[in-house]
Amino acid sequence: MIARNANAKGSRTTMPTYLAFGDSNTHGTKPVPEEEELSPSFARWPYGTRWSSIAHNALADDWMLAEEGLPGRTTRFSDPIMGAHMDGQTGLKIALMTHAPVALISIMLGTNDVKARLGAQPDDIAAGICSLIDILRDPELVARAGEPQLLLIAPPPVQVTGIRAAEWLGSAEKSRALAPLFEQIAGAYNVEFLDAGQIISVAPGEGIHFTEDSHRALGQAVGAKLAQMAGRC
Repeated sequence: MIARNANAKGSRTTMPTYLAFGDSNTHGTKPVPEEEELSPSFARWPYGTRWSSIAHNALADDWMLAEEGLPGRTTRFSDPIMGAHMDGQTGLKIALMTHAPVALISIMLGTNDVKARLGAQPDDIAAGICSLIDILRDPELVARAGEPQLLLIAPPPVQVTGIRAAEWLGSAEKSRALAPLFEQIAGAYNVEFLDAGQIISVAPGEGIHFTEDSHRALGQAVGAKLAQMAGRC
């Protein structure tokens, strides 16, 4: 975990934790140049550029940041190529117990769920988001990790382009359907919501990941939300 100023602990006896839970766009994976897509370099934007670190800067100095971005992670699906550990439900349980107690959490998932090989429809993905929120409220996990305030983030729609387009056939339409569904879920569960697609878009020509400018814009928007939520902690 990362603290911007480890000596500035304020009046709290325990430094509160913000957990950023997501996939490669929370990990900070750089857009992959087309000539590298068949053998990607897995380059990552540095701390300070990644949106989660920018969002963290909006919180008081005594807040810790836990970055839990796994490239390929889904809301609830095992990936037949990348493995069973891509199921976000298992990952969320591990992350909550690892970083307990957690005061704030953002979840931005759904991009990998629309891959052609998974065959998931928007309603299936929305059900996965509901399952993640149910995990946050599971009594046994709450007893150990607390019940963090949640910011649910709908990822920007993907673009089917480049040398990996076949992997994402039919994905653009499905990913555009996610934000309205996620917003309904946020209302039903009474959690905060942000539509990243209203703030940024994916890198043109690559279609999945975020540019440096997009990380900055999203980080600032998420930070503003988190600062409001932190006042209620």
